[in-house]
Amino acid sequence: MTVRIYPSPAKRGGWCFDIRVRWPEGGRHRERGKTPCSGKSAALRWAQAREAALLAAGKDGLIRVEPEAPPPACITLDAFWPRVVADHYKADRKKASTVDAVESIYRNHLAPELGPKPLDAITTADIAALKGRLAEHKPKTVNNILSALSRALRCAIDWEILREMPCRIGLLKTPTPERDWYEVHEYRRLVEAASAIGPQWLALVLLAGSAGLRRGEIRALRWTDIDFERAVLRLERATWRMVEDTPKGGRGREIPMTPELVAALRKHRHLRELVLYGLNGNPLSNVAVTFSLTARA
Repeated sequence: MTVRIYPSPAKRGGWCFDIRVRWPEGGRHRERGKTPCSGKSAALRWAQAREAALLAAGKDGLIRVEPEAPPPACITLDAFWPRVVADHYKADRKKASTVDAVESIYRNHLAPELGPKPLDAITTADIAALKGRLAEHKPKTVNNILSALSRALRCAIDWEILREMPCRIGLLKTPTPERDWYEVHEYRRLVEAASAIGPQWLALVLLAGSAGLRRGEIRALRWTDIDFERAVLRLERATWRMVEDTPKGGRGREIPMTPELVAALRKHRHLRELVLYGLNGNPLSNVAVTFSLTARA
């Protein structure tokens, strides 16, 4: 007796079986067809169970049992992705920056390569081909793309659209990134240059350099978040593009201020709600913050 499974030649993928049985009293029996399973291991277990049923029936009592009808056509990744965004990322209150990042990943990388494919037809070979087409990108970027796809497939399992992962998704090894730090003399030159331009720009540089605030936290900072008596900043929010959200990590924190930062903020004090504004009076933009903190004095 022999049990063999092999990939289906059909476009939707899946696994076919080939069972050969030799009866003790002579003669042979062979069955071939497609299993109802999308995964290799599940297909093998199904074929082995079918072989056991044949042997139990015997040559004389053999009743041909047709394979189970294949399941209905599985939803495509294109059709499933909006549900992943709505029912996983947004329903679980993921940060606006996270939602924006995964939607960009899908639009630019996953949709062109795998969007029209049914979920159960995404194979390990497809993953290898995707990695090959992303060879120009950094390993961290490739891993972010693969993680977004993996999360979508695991949502399909959790929501009983798939019975098991249809493919293996292996991440790339990523080197430890080297960070670009300001040396002390470089930072002091930036502080001096900002002071010469005006109190707002000095406050911006010190909020980043002395207090360690992230770009979105700087843009969302309000005067009510500043406790001058205790010399403390209370960070409760961050701005991603034009969306106000929680800080990274999902919770606020308190940060002590240096005397230099306290003095700069007192000098910059005004009656508007936000601490920093752009030159046109609108909320400070990402571009303005980035330019101010990366310009070498």
